[in-house]
Amino acid sequence: MSNSGRGEGIHSGFYGDQQMKRYQIILGACAFFLALGLVGSMDVAEAEAQAKVYEKMVCAGHWPDYEGRKPSCDTVQSAAE
Repeated sequence: MSNSGRGEGIHSGFYGDQQMKRYQIILGACAFFLALGLVGSMDVAEAEAQAKVYEKMVCAGHWPDYEGRKPSCDTVQSAAE
């Protein structure tokens, strides 16, 4: 009964560990979704960059328009200058 003076019950160790695991799971889930969002935004940025390269190369005549996008070469040329 040495714990009774500090206000701790018999089961305080068990419930404290269970609560700590809950916080770890929540923190891990938040970190996972943060990483997923970061990777997703990087993927979108890479796709946009590749689309610009594709339009630039098609408008310069180096590549055929094999994806059938039919880019407006007037806007691509003015954006490159």
